[in-house]
Amino acid sequence: MSVRMQDHVNYIYEIDERTLQDKIPRISLQPIVENALNHGLRNKRGDKEIKIKTEAEEGLLKICIADNGVGMEADELNERLRRNDLSYIEEGNSIGLYNINARLKMLYGESYGLSVESRLGEGTSIRMTLPREQ
Repeated sequence: MSVRMQDHVNYIYEIDERTLQDKIPRISLQPIVENALNHGLRNKRGDKEIKIKTEAEEGLLKICIADNGVGMEADELNERLRRNDLSYIEEGNSIGLYNINARLKMLYGESYGLSVESRLGEGTSIRMTLPREQ
């Protein structure tokens, strides 16, 4: 992805050392980072950043992947993620986030999964919450 973006993306890592041995499902971060590059940063001018942050909190592993890109309206997306609406996957749309969210809910329960925070012109944060497994 760095080659496609011509090395113009600054990656920032804020990794809580307590989370370094925690396990997460395979291929759960890569599609989120790819979405940030393809949708959030592709048409952004100026400095481009992706921050990946982890933290351990009361038995939970919280991972946030944030970009400083163009942002989006997130209300409908959050509602579909909350409801675990799989129709988008079946229709072949927006497969990445919905697939990750569905897998997290299937593996760990309905209280886990993804949520999105976004502001137009400021960027998007995708938050993943799952139980800590070491």
